[in-house]
Amino acid sequence: MKPLKPLSKVTLKAANAAFREIMPLVYARRFDEALDVLRENRIGPTTTYDGAKRRFLAYFAQISLVFCRQKEDVLDFMKLLVDEEGWDPRYQDLEGMSYLHLAAANLSPDTLRFFLERGVEPDVLNLNDGSPLDIAISYTYHGFTVEDASACVETLILAGADPYRAYSPKSRHIGLLGKIYNSPLERVQQDGEKYPSCAEALFNAIAKRDALRQAAQESETPNA
Repeated sequence: MKPLKPLSKVTLKAANAAFREIMPLVYARRFDEALDVLRENRIGPTTTYDGAKRRFLAYFAQISLVFCRQKEDVLDFMKLLVDEEGWDPRYQDLEGMSYLHLAAANLSPDTLRFFLERGVEPDVLNLNDGSPLDIAISYTYHGFTVEDASACVETLILAGADPYRAYSPKSRHIGLLGKIYNSPLERVQQDGEKYPSCAEALFNAIAKRDALRQAAQESETPNA
């Protein structure tokens, strides 16, 4: 049987229904059947489902991966979609939202690492000049699931996200940050006492990154 050609766009209702049908199969590691569901619903790598033209892979980028076995199942299915089926991990929707932004907003460091390992830039910006690090900090800043949010901050910093990056005047993350602070680092320095979890997460991540860089440099330096 010749596979159906994917549609360029499906309705949100159809995308939601397909996702609900797929997830039990993913958790059961019946990946071939999950792919068949996508094909039957004519959903492919470039199919979009809403006004922002998000693609189906966004569903998986937004899952908070809590249970260890389910985490492995979802990550392995995403690996199948990206590495074998050719789904683009670098895609950004019409709002400039990348899968890194979505993973940061859903407090999923494992998903962040998945997309970072596949070449997504850690400082990718959306249309408001917001980076995934801005989003991760905003969650830590307000104390939402501090452990996971802190892990997201560390993951992005160690991958090369820049805490010194100047905010754009048009940035709209937690107000017009560009008019108040110059960078994510300045933001937590100014309000670190008020939001200690945010300051601790960012400073610890920077210190760990710098220590790793120094160790790498020392290992490359020949003994005198």
